[in-house]
Amino acid sequence: MNEFTENETRLARLMFDAYGAHCDWKAWDGRPMPTWEAVNDAVRSHWCAAARAACDFLAGANAS
Repeated sequence: MNEFTENETRLARLMFDAYGAHCDWKAWDGRPMPTWEAVNDAVRSHWCAAARAACDFLAGANAS
């Protein structure tokens, strides 16, 4: 996950936790959702990519 900045990683964790809280920590199939620490690097990387996209979107929205 070294390709992501510290802020992107922090935002990814925040988004992951918000998602978990919103779905009562249940996965799409109703099973318990794992914690951030329990998911593998690939899953964390996907969340970091989503956080980067959110940052890019917000930066563009603020430029308008």
